Amino acid sequence: MRQSMDVEVSNAVRSKRLVLFGETLQFYNYPDKEVLEELTGMLPLKFTSSLLTEQDLAAQAALRRPLVERDCRSSGEAEVDTKVWKQTIAECERGWLHGPLKAEEVPVGASISKRFGLRQRHKIRLIDDFTESSVNQSVSVLESPTLHTVGIACAVLACWFRNSKALGCSSELQVRTFDLASAYRQVGLCAGGRAVGFIRVYNPTTGQWAYFQAKVLPFGAVRSVHSFLRLARAIWWIGSVACLLTWSSFFDDYIVFSTPSLARSSDLTAAALFSLLGWEYATEGRKSVLFVQNAKPWESSLTLFQQVKVCALWPIRSLGSLTLLQSWNVLFWTVAFLNPMPSA
Repeated sequence: MRQSMDVEVSNAVRSKRLVLFGETLQFYNYPDKEVLEELTGMLPLKFTSSLLTEQDLAAQAALRRPLVERDCRSSGEAEVDTKVWKQTIAECERGWLHGPLKAEEVPVGASISKRFGLRQRHKIRLIDDFTESSVNQSVSVLESPTLHTVGIACAVLACWFRNSKALGCSSELQVRTFDLASAYRQVGLCAGGRAVGFIRVYNPTTGQWAYFQAKVLPFGAVRSVHSFLRLARAIWWIGSVACLLTWSSFFDDYIVFSTPSLARSSDLTAAALFSLLGWEYATEGRKSVLFVQNAKPWESSLTLFQQVKVCALWPIRSLGSLTLLQSWNVLFWTVAFLNPMPSA
């Protein structure tokens, strides 16, 4: 399989067990038959006609080029500029980017997107603005990706609580998350994607643009989101159908539910699945939220709410305060009403 793949794509997914992934999906009758092509780089740049053709995109890029090269300026924050530059160089060292390049090394008709830093609570996230360069306007898809929002996690809890009550068994649950590390960077970019995958980064030392070419899925491209979500859903399917895990998937975060007696088994199963398929996940730090052992049975409802609050609400923190508040309310009342703590 790898012999027929693009060299850069093959290098980007060298840790992935592609044949195992494909045969597992086939054995368990996964409905999206072409999802493996997201990893092998066999898919075209776009699915259907879009706002811009590839020829239009190249023509616009050539016209825009002089303005892009002249419009070189700092973000206005020295700390952001420095961290964006250092992280970009680090990505080059990891093989995610090719560069730094000089302006004359970038083809005239190539689209060049701007990279900037978005200050978040714990870090400065790198964003590649593929809308500014019109690359996102040249991509369209047939359907929207399906996400497992907090409502899905709550539905899982509701089903569990009701069935536990009907069967007269304990409803105690534990929960943890698996966060895929640099998730988009674990998927290679095909030749067509690399042709429009050039970015420019402000070099705080020289005060000039430096240019780079993406080798993996860039954060900020519409196509990256669709590609990754197809893969994430396929992983979730295998975990649910083949490994019998009770879990949900939200972008690069997987929320795993388990009874206390099976928590260790669920932990090892999910970890083994990611390892077998070649996906890296956070094993330490704030993104590695492990199963928590409840101190006393009567604390299960409160502890469960606290655990799910961390696991389910953390991934949607960037969607806005209103969405976060609504999700918090849904989560709280699901736990409180369907699994109430015993009265004193």
